[in-house]
Amino acid sequence: MDLRNMITQVRLKLKDTRVRVFQQPEIIFALNEGKDELVKIIREANESFFETTVTGTISSTTTPNASIVTLPADFAQLRDIKITTAGYQDTVFQRLNHSDPRFQNSLLDGGSFANGMGVFFYDFQGLSTMLLAPGSDIDLAYSLDYIKTVTDMVLPTDTPTEIPAEHHGFIVTWGICECMRMVEDDRLDQYESKLEFQRNSVIAGVNTRQAKEPTFVTGFMEEEYWG
Repeated sequence: MDLRNMITQVRLKLKDTRVRVFQQPEIIFALNEGKDELVKIIREANESFFETTVTGTISSTTTPNASIVTLPADFAQLRDIKITTAGYQDTVFQRLNHSDPRFQNSLLDGGSFANGMGVFFYDFQGLSTMLLAPGSDIDLAYSLDYIKTVTDMVLPTDTPTEIPAEHHGFIVTWGICECMRMVEDDRLDQYESKLEFQRNSVIAGVNTRQAKEPTFVTGFMEEEYWG
């Protein structure tokens, strides 16, 4: 379901299709809040759900420069990084603030990975760069496992990337609840109950998604009680 369809669903449930009480930016903000909450639920239920892997090369550099790994645009959290070049797979990566004297001293000492050195200190700089000390004296291939971000949706046709379509309804219900809360709508309790039902369905769904296809059930949930 794309963002435009989500906005339409929210307005239909709120009976806000003619004289509009809710401004479009308000609804979009609420829907992206729902997306963030859904991502949180999915991560808590299955911490590796948004995990993916990229490969690259740590290029050699000269002392006292750090080697650099450019992080993917959708990088959110590091899970693992390892060297894949034959003979160097035992290289260890240790997190250390780049202002730490040990980090700085290792930059000055320089890397001797070609002669058997086996430890990198690493730290993050900004949103897109991982610094490595000492700078490597040889090119080394690496594999990086990380958790992906799920970016905010914008018009006209954005969808919540990486989130299974069968769980998009949670985002819509969240948006409805936020709008109802603004105007103290009497139906808020009903929709908050629906939100809790969907939350439980998401938790169950992300843990079984690899085992079988989702089963969709229609009935009173959408047409009778939640109308």
